[in-house]
Amino acid sequence: MNFDCGWAGKILWVDLSSGSHFTEETSPYLPDYLGGRGLAAKIAWDHLPTGIDGFDEKNLLMFMTGPLGGTLAPSAGRGYVFGMAPQAYPPHYTRSGFGGRWSSKLKYAGYDGLIIKGKADSPSILFVNDEKVELMDGKRYFGLDAIETQKALQEEFGQDVGLIVIGPAGENLVRFATIQSGANSAAGQGGFGAVMGSKNLKAIVIRGSGGIKIANMEGLLNLRKECARMMGVEPARPPEVESITTYTGLEWKSKDLIEQGEMDRVTMAFVSCTGCLSLCRAGGVTTQRYFKNVPGVSHPARVSGAAKCVEWGIMGWGSVAMGELENIKEKTGRGYRYNPGFRSGFEIANLTDRYGLNAWEFCSIQVWLTECKMAGVDMDAVMGMPFEENGPLFWQTLLRKIAYREGFGEVLAEGMARAGDQLGEEFKRHSLHAAYGYAHHGLGKYNWAFLPFPYWIPVALMWSLDTRDPMSDTGHKYCFDLALNPNEEKAAKVAEKFYEAKNTLAPRPSQIPDGEIPEKLLDLAYSDKEMVAFKHQNRAMANGCLILCDGAFPFVFSPITPDGNGDTAMEAKLLEAVTGLEIDEAGLDKMGEALFNLERNISIRDGKTEEDDLSFIPAMETRGDWTRGIKMDGKRYGELIKKYYLKRGWDPETGRPAPAKVLQKVRGSSKN
Repeated sequence: MNFDCGWAGKILWVDLSSGSHFTEETSPYLPDYLGGRGLAAKIAWDHLPTGIDGFDEKNLLMFMTGPLGGTLAPSAGRGYVFGMAPQAYPPHYTRSGFGGRWSSKLKYAGYDGLIIKGKADSPSILFVNDEKVELMDGKRYFGLDAIETQKALQEEFGQDVGLIVIGPAGENLVRFATIQSGANSAAGQGGFGAVMGSKNLKAIVIRGSGGIKIANMEGLLNLRKECARMMGVEPARPPEVESITTYTGLEWKSKDLIEQGEMDRVTMAFVSCTGCLSLCRAGGVTTQRYFKNVPGVSHPARVSGAAKCVEWGIMGWGSVAMGELENIKEKTGRGYRYNPGFRSGFEIANLTDRYGLNAWEFCSIQVWLTECKMAGVDMDAVMGMPFEENGPLFWQTLLRKIAYREGFGEVLAEGMARAGDQLGEEFKRHSLHAAYGYAHHGLGKYNWAFLPFPYWIPVALMWSLDTRDPMSDTGHKYCFDLALNPNEEKAAKVAEKFYEAKNTLAPRPSQIPDGEIPEKLLDLAYSDKEMVAFKHQNRAMANGCLILCDGAFPFVFSPITPDGNGDTAMEAKLLEAVTGLEIDEAGLDKMGEALFNLERNISIRDGKTEEDDLSFIPAMETRGDWTRGIKMDGKRYGELIKKYYLKRGWDPETGRPAPAKVLQKVRGSSKN
């Protein structure tokens, strides 16, 4: 078939060292590698050197879109960046996704991907103006924060451009520096902002005047309407809210904050990426708020913006997990870990975007350092400054020290995993580092401590078999749509159908007694969980090729259907409407499986072994989760990973894909 619908048709390569560029056709990679994550994996397999650090000039920085990008397909307004990641420990190939307008603009300029290699001689910006590609002097932008940089670029190039920028943290090669696009869209995990900094690349400006050809526009519009119906989305004016409640258990009264002059207004923040319908609610994020005119604490500006997800943990940390709350009360005599106040907290969250720092890593550092203090570590002496976790300027000062690698910030700028090694065993004992250079996410304690046993077991599997924290683009639907669904009976039936297994949600936390857990329930807890990881990783890979957001897809559960079943074939339908590629749900999952095998082999080439798959078991065995204190059963978990290997057809002893599964062509995936 022709691939002139959906895909832009070209991949742009730019060599910063020589200032040259060329394009290659996308079609030779199609349909097997689809786009996005699959296309990047193929290029990495063929062209990315092994054994290099993220800061090596030979590292490739790959910005990828998908065939649905730039269209009206819901949640397709995102993109990915790939390469050897400085945050990863040890450095290895991985990914980071982010929203904004850049991916659509890249498609409109005629490119499915942008691959950057080499290093510019001096601070530069890259201007992609349709077919005209120019490396320009960027000295005047270096030193500006990420928001200031974007404002300055818009003044020079216009408001209609797509922007990819770094802040001071990227310039100073902080290992968890972000790439920013827009007010708070960030490629957070991985430290790819530092890769841009190492290449002397401050920003990429994209102007595209073209469009994307759609195979079946009427069909796409009808599917978009069906997506809105399945999501239960009803257009509404964002309402004023009476209180601001964080997922960590802190609460501020809106009326009090407004009367005290700490802001002018607060509403629900129904914001989304280009073309999306979910309004960042489909993934369970219902605490999103938009604040207007919040006065700065460390700077005079009045800031407006949204807070969602990890920003709440940055702004202040109470606790919704009983084990953690009891520990905090015992050690501090209060019911929260830190609370600098709303105004200061909002500024801290805003500064992570301005400096270009991974908010998840910084929030994890906040919890880590307060945990060390509660354990009796003399943090004043270690940091060389008073440790005032509730002070109005403490966290702002620490952020600046990290972004500019000053004092104790020089240690933390290496990321939590490396900093723990440098600081010693006492600090490592309390570290939130889970695996591969990334902090806990969905593993039953620290951030996402609210996810109870046994639901964090399949999440742990996703961690074991990935190259990074998987909970930003892989596991949301299991957790929010099913595991935490209050309608347990309906969720169980939906789960059994989707995963083709009976015990993916068993046993329910309410069935687990206090004290010693009976062997039968433990067996049940580790039963069928490999099916959850297998299904979501395959689908996440496929959706990472298209590119669709894990907060919206797959439609596992729907609030408007009588039985709760969503339309899990919707991604395949959207792909066909946009590109004309006839493929069913099973075929899409098979493509995802084949490409996941390719990524696995890249990891093995980078040095990953089956021992790495099991690397975080000791930490999960020694300290229980924060809801019930339940620890991982290492023996049962090891057996579960073997089941997972067998499900994938990998060697059960080494976890290596069979040769035939590495780069297998996808056959039998089209509709009959």
